[in-house]
Amino acid sequence: MGATCACGQEKVADQSAEQLAVGTRAQDAVDARVLTVEAQTNQEGVHLLDGTGAMAGSLNTIVGHLWPRVSAYTTEKIRTDVQPLLQASLPSALQGLSFNTDKCHLGQQPLEFRRIHIDKLNQIATTGTVQNLVIEAGFEWDGDCEIYLELEGAGFGIQGLSIKGVMVLELVSLFDRPPFFEGVRVFLRNEPHIDVKFQGSVAGIVNLSIIRTKIVEVVTQSIRDLLVVPNRLGYTVVDEADIFRIKSPPSQGILYFTIGEARELQAKDKSWFRRPSADYYVIVTCGAYQFRSPTKYKTLNPDFSHTVVIPISEVVEQCLHVQLFDEDLFSADDFAARLILPVKEVVTWGGHHKREFKLEGEQDQRCGSGSIRLSAEWRPLVQDSAKANQRNQGLVAVGVHSAKQIPWVCKGAKFSVVVRCVGIMDGFPDEPKQTKWLAEVPEEGSESMTKSTTAVNSMKSKLALLKKYNMSEEDMANVLQVDRDRLHDDLVTLSTSGAADLAETTHHKLQWETGFEFPLAEVGKSKLAFDLTCMPPSKSAKVLGTYECEVSELLIEPDCTSWRSVIMVGCSCELKLKLSLRHLADASTVLPGHASD
Repeated sequence: MGATCACGQEKVADQSAEQLAVGTRAQDAVDARVLTVEAQTNQEGVHLLDGTGAMAGSLNTIVGHLWPRVSAYTTEKIRTDVQPLLQASLPSALQGLSFNTDKCHLGQQPLEFRRIHIDKLNQIATTGTVQNLVIEAGFEWDGDCEIYLELEGAGFGIQGLSIKGVMVLELVSLFDRPPFFEGVRVFLRNEPHIDVKFQGSVAGIVNLSIIRTKIVEVVTQSIRDLLVVPNRLGYTVVDEADIFRIKSPPSQGILYFTIGEARELQAKDKSWFRRPSADYYVIVTCGAYQFRSPTKYKTLNPDFSHTVVIPISEVVEQCLHVQLFDEDLFSADDFAARLILPVKEVVTWGGHHKREFKLEGEQDQRCGSGSIRLSAEWRPLVQDSAKANQRNQGLVAVGVHSAKQIPWVCKGAKFSVVVRCVGIMDGFPDEPKQTKWLAEVPEEGSESMTKSTTAVNSMKSKLALLKKYNMSEEDMANVLQVDRDRLHDDLVTLSTSGAADLAETTHHKLQWETGFEFPLAEVGKSKLAFDLTCMPPSKSAKVLGTYECEVSELLIEPDCTSWRSVIMVGCSCELKLKLSLRHLADASTVLPGHASD
């Protein structure tokens, strides 16, 4: 986390009223573009529909009918997903907090779509330019939900949960025959605004406590991981469609965003024994990406000098959220100030100037929140095989499609693929990416071997023969296509029960269709590794097999893109991947025209 931008002589931009308005009201401006009140027609004759029109009304009617089912699904997700995440994020004294599933529903008031905007968008693909139909819908939900939480015998309820944002639905790659498009994707360009209100005797305490903060964080993170770009829900409607073109189009470019000095921040830590001070850090959020600066202790004028590397999915529509917090040791960190900037404005700055912005505090703290100096450099991503070379900086898009011939491990086992990248740019989190966990599913046409005497005796003979020739357990597991740990336990005795267990073997196929992106400091020094990981019930995860490759291999592929099915080292599993490389163009202040895949 230490990348730097080429910055020349510092120059503080004038803080005009217009500039400050852009900084503090940018997100509202983006939403307002979608929430257009009057019906309009663009140059191509595509109508921008009023939220009071037939389309929004019909959509809200459909949502109303589906709402009881949505509530039932959400109740289950709260129990299985939200509760464990919330408990893990709380201090140990509060980890007994749980949701009462008998008192958990979303209420009678469904989510409501307010305005709908329809437009066309060109997407540059490896096969040429394709046209998409884009439907944007502003939504709000002020829920009359009943969500009851319990902690050590005491309880309190969530009286209100509100969510507001803009959802996008795209029909991808239009063509002139039914069904007229290859696939559909749904996503949010920016994370929605979420608020929680509590009821009961503890409402006055809880609204300001760590519990409220953590609930908002967990709900936001759950939505971010599912729907906020670069994450999307995507589905194909024709067999030959590329799911990653639909679900995971690569980013348009990379923004080097530098947080400089902050001035005259509020004193959050006050004591009789020392001067008022604070321990400030900055969180930068853009889409689903979130970055935290190091903390600067005991100062109201911190110099962060911290650069983050942000892949940008949609320059014109996304916003940068800059938030300052005061770090506390024994309580929730205190929010101090914020700034919201449209990315389309930031990319025009150029990398040689610092700009200073007034910060905005809470609604009742609009004055005296200080200022912060920022700079940025925009580097577009381009697909040009002729200019690509090993010394280039770039971005590799990784699509984990599926795996087959996965050995049966045990009942209830789940599987995931962990992707590791060597050579990531400084300023981007150097952390593995992981697909979601999927339960084993027998491959179509695969039948479990019976536990007949013949099958069991055959397995015992194979085990004895392999053991006679001193074959390693790893090789034996590959030959028999069984899990190595499972094999180890049965080799100890060569018992009939052990052979019967191994004889009942079904192979599985799992399909993740999940995409990841890694910004690369130098293509020629970058590597990828894929671990197929298994999680048996109540046991630690273990790696079944691994595949590794050099990113530079993509330089000789057409359009620097490769679909490949590979046998993993350590098991007989076949992993299907899509790998695509884009390189960074020179710094620019020009807005990109279209997305590419």
